[in-house]
Amino acid sequence: MTKRKVARLGRRKIPYTVRRNARARRVGITIYPDGGVVLTVPQKDTLRSAEAFLRAKADWVLGLIRKSKTERAKRLPPPNRRYFLLNQERARSIITSRLEHFNAYYRFHYRGVHIKNLVSQWGSCSDKKNLNFNYRIIFLSPRLRDYVIVHELCHVAAMNHSKPFWRLVEETFPNYKTLEEKLARYTLARF
Repeated sequence: MTKRKVARLGRRKIPYTVRRNARARRVGITIYPDGGVVLTVPQKDTLRSAEAFLRAKADWVLGLIRKSKTERAKRLPPPNRRYFLLNQERARSIITSRLEHFNAYYRFHYRGVHIKNLVSQWGSCSDKKNLNFNYRIIFLSPRLRDYVIVHELCHVAAMNHSKPFWRLVEETFPNYKTLEEKLARYTLARF
């Protein structure tokens, strides 16, 4: 369930979207490259406490909004069915090939690879060790595309973003923090 709201952060009024998420463990703030703000709230938390968290992070939020307006967000094809169907097999071929390349090093056992038309994620790894990828990663630079593939592959061994997970990613991408920042410049979701 999503709700549009407005918060006063310092002297500015900032529109934001509230998303309730049953799987979220804590309140999260996402700033999209287009300046959109999303407040993710666990089901057990009150909206009031989540909004207090947003206000407590006002300087950080306003800084990222300013940065997003000075850097042009990179656009990708829209997440519609037509583009997906046109590019699904190409994406499957590229992703499968690169996954095999990187897994020759990691040697992780995963069940299946699925190419999806995801709206707000680059990829995911299910509890059953199925790897899911957004077909739009084929429009990223080869380096960023490989990073997304390795990121999801490492989730086969570590299902969270713990230190052991990042150590696995770092084996292939020592500069993963820089790549995360570059990836954040792309607009996936549209509000």
